[in-house]
Amino acid sequence: MLIPSSLVLFGTFLGLLALASANVPCNSTTPSCENGQLVEHPPQLGYFEITTTPNQQPQLSNKSVNACGQRFNVGGSTCEYCPTQVGSTCSTFSNTTIITGNGGMGSIVPGGQRYYIEQATGALGFTQAHSASLPSGGAIQGGFSARENGLFQYVGQGAGWWLACPQTFGTQTAWQVYQRLEGLSFTANCFPIEILVGARTNGHGAWQYT
Repeated sequence: MLIPSSLVLFGTFLGLLALASANVPCNSTTPSCENGQLVEHPPQLGYFEITTTPNQQPQLSNKSVNACGQRFNVGGSTCEYCPTQVGSTCSTFSNTTIITGNGGMGSIVPGGQRYYIEQATGALGFTQAHSASLPSGGAIQGGFSARENGLFQYVGQGAGWWLACPQTFGTQTAWQVYQRLEGLSFTANCFPIEILVGARTNGHGAWQYT
């Protein structure tokens, strides 16, 4: 299929980001832009929220990225659960999507939860609570990069860029997040996005994400 020109331009932009150490001039709207120069930010430690950067598509611009249905979406909501036996602890969670830069979800459920990229589809997903089960077609669990005041990216083998594609999550319609892995094709109604690393948070976002 033909790749929209917007994707080509976006790929060029990602290439420019890789030249941070070369002091390439940049635009002031670039998350990794300081004093007109591209810079490399230090790794973001701990837990943080993620949002989209300004985008030509209003529905994808400056929106939170949420965990729901073992997938991530833009424009939807966070799906979480806290058992009644936990009691007042449930009220301490922000019920927002929080992750770490090394694959961890910001949940406190025993055994934890982790995010990954589904190899067969490129979907950014996360494991179910109480289970380490991964997609039968394979999953990528490493190669993620999260930079302080910068971008959340996949920089491993076959890396492309993040895409948002319209999708239904239960009763809500939102934009599902995919990684355009090498060799994968997507429909023309998918749009490139960049994901921004939010400020570090000291708390977990939920007991568990569903």
